[in-house]
Amino acid sequence: MTSLTDEQVHIIDLIIFTSTSLGAAGALFIICSFLLFKQVRSFATRLMFFLSLSDLMASISWYPFGRLSTALCDLQAIGLHFFLCSSFFWTMCISISLFMIFYSDKFELQNYFKVFHMICWGIPLAVVIACFAKGKYGYFGGWCFISDPKGIFEVFYFLPLLVVLLVNVGVFIAIRVKIAKYSNSMEARMNIVVSFYLIAFVTSQLPAVLNTVQNAISPNQPIFMLYVFHALFQPLQGFLNCIVYGINEGFLSYYVDWFEKYLYRCRRRSPKEYEEGDETNTGLLMDYDYKSDGEEKEGKK
Repeated sequence: MTSLTDEQVHIIDLIIFTSTSLGAAGALFIICSFLLFKQVRSFATRLMFFLSLSDLMASISWYPFGRLSTALCDLQAIGLHFFLCSSFFWTMCISISLFMIFYSDKFELQNYFKVFHMICWGIPLAVVIACFAKGKYGYFGGWCFISDPKGIFEVFYFLPLLVVLLVNVGVFIAIRVKIAKYSNSMEARMNIVVSFYLIAFVTSQLPAVLNTVQNAISPNQPIFMLYVFHALFQPLQGFLNCIVYGINEGFLSYYVDWFEKYLYRCRRRSPKEYEEGDETNTGLLMDYDYKSDGEEKEGKK
């Protein structure tokens, strides 16, 4: 299998500690926002909550404790495999929700939440059990994961990733087609927002794909810089999701209000002001959840 020098492994460990800490902080931001502020608890933010929960657990699994023993190596590999795949699928479910915002109504969307849970937890559980039962987990560079990059069990990692990527790209194209009839300003705004969703996913996962493919082609000739980018960007998944889903959806305004109320004793915004939100907010999911009844009726005509 792959072999890196002790110095290279040490550098990778430092990168993982940094990027993983940022990823965990980003995931915790959304989780704490969801738990602290009742006003944000909607269908959309529940999706973000479970995505962030997966990101947080994946971040914890990234810390390099797997080299301490075989059992801990298996534990790290299982944690990474399960929660990375779970995060992939939650991202896909958010993309599907965005698609249905434009092509359906939220009453139908609510009915899919149980299905989303079965997909996002059930499929990763099945693939992890299969890999563990066959003893496919082991040392991979500076951490533990599926140890044989040429093995058929790599499909259990790449197939969910590929499916999610294709769904995300398909949703991006479908939304662009749908919003083409709107004004240039609205089209540009939505294109930017949806593009961020896609860019965040590709940025966090592409280096991991390239590194794994290179290892499959030349398992005895690892490229150190590919491991560096792999260790830098994939653990950042929670941080990137926080920027794209959390900050973009307006969570920061609730923290500003909280500080005004409890630290500066200023006036707290009324529930009506929360519902109206900031006119400059570009969040698609939040906008959808807070649509007025009149808008929903117009959409059904």
